Amino acid sequence: MKIEFLGGAETVTGSKYLLVSDSGQKIMIDCGLFQGTKVNRDKNWAKLAINPAEITDILLTHAHIDHSGYLPKIVSDGFSGFIHCTHATKALAEILLYDSAYLKEEEAHFANKFGFSKHSPALPLYTRLDVEASLKLFRTHNFKEEFRIGDFSFKFYYAGHILGASSILVECDAKKIYFSGDLGRQNDLIMYDPSSPASAGYWVVESTYGDRLHRKADPVDEIKQVLTRVKNNNSVLLIPSFAVGRAQTILYCISEVFRSSPELRIPVYLNSPMASKVTNIYLNLKNEHKLCEEDCRKIFDFVEFIDTPEQSKELNKQKGPMAIISASGMIAGGRILHHLEAFADDPNNIIMFVGFQAAATRGARILRGEKEIKFHGSYHQISAEILNMDFFSAHADQSEIINWLKSSEEKPSMIFLTHGESEAADTLRLKIKDEFGVNTIVATENLSWDLR
Repeated sequence: MKIEFLGGAETVTGSKYLLVSDSGQKIMIDCGLFQGTKVNRDKNWAKLAINPAEITDILLTHAHIDHSGYLPKIVSDGFSGFIHCTHATKALAEILLYDSAYLKEEEAHFANKFGFSKHSPALPLYTRLDVEASLKLFRTHNFKEEFRIGDFSFKFYYAGHILGASSILVECDAKKIYFSGDLGRQNDLIMYDPSSPASAGYWVVESTYGDRLHRKADPVDEIKQVLTRVKNNNSVLLIPSFAVGRAQTILYCISEVFRSSPELRIPVYLNSPMASKVTNIYLNLKNEHKLCEEDCRKIFDFVEFIDTPEQSKELNKQKGPMAIISASGMIAGGRILHHLEAFADDPNNIIMFVGFQAAATRGARILRGEKEIKFHGSYHQISAEILNMDFFSAHADQSEIINWLKSSEEKPSMIFLTHGESEAADTLRLKIKDEFGVNTIVATENLSWDLR
C-alpha cells in the first residue's frame, strides 16, 4: 500500500490523501477545498495530480469544507464512485456544500456585476447542480462498523470536533493506517472526547495547534465579560464563525449568560442560511453530543436566524447593542464581509475570533494588527477592537494531541503529521519524538510513501 499527500500538508486546508493498494486500487481520504493564500486557492483550479475517474471511492473524516469542499469539483471532473462517511457527516455535508456552491455563485455574480475580477466572465469553481450530483454518491456508515471496498477495509471512530467527525482505520495489503481527522477537545462543552487511536502501524495525525496550548478559561464567563461591555457601550459584536460546530458552542455560552444574567440580554443574529437546518441535526443525533433536547432547543430559542440577503443587508443599518455571528470563520468570504464593511471602522465595536485563522487569511491578518483589509475590490478600515478567543477552538491543542496519542494501546512504527502549518507541525514532530521515540515526519505536498 502507498500513500500520497495531495493536500492538507504544511497547511490547514485542502485535505486530500490518496491510498493505492498493491494491485492498483485508488482510494481517497478526504476531499477538501484549499483556503487562505491566493497560492492555495489557485490549487482548487489546478488539475488534480490523479485522474478523478481512477479513484474508486472517497472517505470523509467530517463535513467541514476544508475536508469535503472539493467533492463537487472532483465529481464534475470525472469521479463517479461512492463517497463514504458517518450519518451526521452526510447530513452536514449536504448543508455545507450547497452553501459553499451558493457563495461561489454569488461571488462570481458580484465580481461580474462590479467588474473586479481579472476573468471575464468570472465563473464559480462549482455550482449547486454539481453539489446535487455529488450527494447522489454518498453512502453512510455507523461508528465502528467495518466495511470493505475491494482491497481495503475501513472503520470510523468518534473524533469529537463536530457532529459526525471521525478518525478512520484503514487496512490493506496486511498493513494498517489510522487517520486522526480533526481531533476534538478534551472536556469540550458539547462534544464527547475523541476515541483512543486504534492499533495501526502508521498514523496520519493533524497538527493544527501542534505548537501551542489553548488558554485555560471559563468560556461562559469570558462571553459574559464581552457581552457586558457590548451592552454598556451599545457596541456591535461581530463573531466570524463556522456555522457548524463553533457557532453552536458560542450560542450555548451566550444562552448560559442570558439564563444567569437576563439583564445582559441583547439581540443575537445568526446570519447563515444553513443554521436552522443544523438545529434539527443536533436534535436528531442526541447520542453524538452532550446536549439534551432541552439544551438543544435552548441554544437556538433566543437567536434570530437571518436567511435572505435582504435580511442580511438590513442588519447593517441597525445600531448596537447586538451580536452577529456569521460565516466564514476565517473571513475568507460570505456575509461577514458585508458586516465588516458596515461596522469594522468603528472603534466602539468588537470583532471576536473564536477559532484558528490560517496563514494569510483575512482573519489572520486582522489578528496580526493590519488596519486595512481588501475585499470586494477595495480596501476597508479595521478600527474595531479585536479579541482572540482561540480557546473556543474545536481542535485539540498540543497537550491534548499528546494525551490522545498516549491513550493508544501500542505505538505505531511511523507518524505522518498533516493539517498544520510548517512551524506548528515541526514543533509537534519534535514533541512526539521526545515523548514517544516514534519515527515522525511532517508530510509535504505530493509526498509519496510506500507503507511496508
